[in-house]
Amino acid sequence: MRRTQKIFRNRLKIPTVFLACIFVTNYSISETRLYGGTGQNPMFLGCFGELCDSNHPSSICNVKGRYGSQGSDLSIWNADSFYGNEYRKSSLWNKGSAGLVMTDSSRMFLGRLKVKQSNPTNNMSEILGNFYSESNKDLLQTQLKFCNSVMRQ
Repeated sequence: MRRTQKIFRNRLKIPTVFLACIFVTNYSISETRLYGGTGQNPMFLGCFGELCDSNHPSSICNVKGRYGSQGSDLSIWNADSFYGNEYRKSSLWNKGSAGLVMTDSSRMFLGRLKVKQSNPTNNMSEILGNFYSESNKDLLQTQLKFCNSVMRQ
């Protein structure tokens, strides 16, 4: 009886290890999406991560794309845009802002991206805040540092 239980227990370990490997692999190949606005219709503001690199059309790291260009009205890197101007409540650069919503590709909430806070609530906010400070609020320099950092992970 004990031998049968032991064999059964060992067989259960194999699928568990396999599932853990799948979870870790899927998590490391990521895409983080940013949303601004409030209510039921949040505004998509681009993505970043391994599946959303600087060549992806929706990447905030694609300097020629809609969400990565400093001239785009939907770019967090445009200091004159609704989401890039540090004086607007909608901007992640504003001290009083709630920040932008971060989700994974299935829209699971990952946290808020906000740089001007004394105690960052997540690692990404801390990294971006450090680059923003080091760059003396220069959004192009912040973008370059942030995107280089994200693409290496």
